[in-house]
Amino acid sequence: MTALIILISGLPCTGKTMLAQKVAQKFRLPLISRDDIKESLFDSLGWRDREWSKQLGIASYRLLYYFIESQVSAGNSSIAESNFMPKFDNLKFLELKRKYKLYLLHIHCRADREVLFQRFKMRSESGDKTSRSCGSPQL
Repeated sequence: MTALIILISGLPCTGKTMLAQKVAQKFRLPLISRDDIKESLFDSLGWRDREWSKQLGIASYRLLYYFIESQVSAGNSSIAESNFMPKFDNLKFLELKRKYKLYLLHIHCRADREVLFQRFKMRSESGDKTSRSCGSPQL
């Protein structure tokens, strides 16, 4: 059985989480979200400082790939949402394609710089938990 992995990526505040949730619901696919993984780690291990956040970020990516591979190895399709970066992630996905029957569909979300700035500012000022895991928009 060939699995389909829909990758949804983009800078913080481009709408990738909202899109991933809608696609997952529409097609009844499991959603593997790096931010959800990182938030779970924060909830379990606590919040300290930026360096701690970076360490949890590294752990969350390892878990993200663990969950993706567990789905693919079972022949299951799923959606993976994160701010994937080609220089770090392309080799990992090519390795998964080499090991398993796998189709990849990549959707990259974008937004105007001013829109990104305003969304990021609103998120940071809201005290929303997701502001802990967001990096600064790279404008």
